Amino acid sequence: MNKSGTILKEMGKLMNLTDIKKNCTQFAKQMMKAGIIEEMVNDTFEELDDPDTEKLADKEVDKIIYEITQGQLGGVQEIKNKGVKKEEKIDEKQVEQKDKDIDEMKARLEQLNA
Repeated sequence: MNKSGTILKEMGKLMNLTDIKKNCTQFAKQMMKAGIIEEMVNDTFEELDDPDTEKLADKEVDKIIYEITQGQLGGVQEIKNKGVKKEEKIDEKQVEQKDKDIDEMKARLEQLNA
């Protein structure tokens, strides 16, 4: 016990209480700032998640384009995709065959690993 007391006494001499208090105060201030900044960032992201924001942004973009083009694009009709190919129908037989091929390959792989 005597040695422990001596060690604690020496540790007390090495530590400067005013410096530790000063560092703790600075740390507390920094943590408070970080908490405030985190709160502000979270609030900003919550505002960005609003579904109406995208619609409002689209309206603003349309408004600006209309102003820039002086209304020339206002009378343009919607472009139809005549040249775009439609999705090809998926043949169920081909899908089944691919599934069988995959199953066969898995079986072969298991045999090789065994």
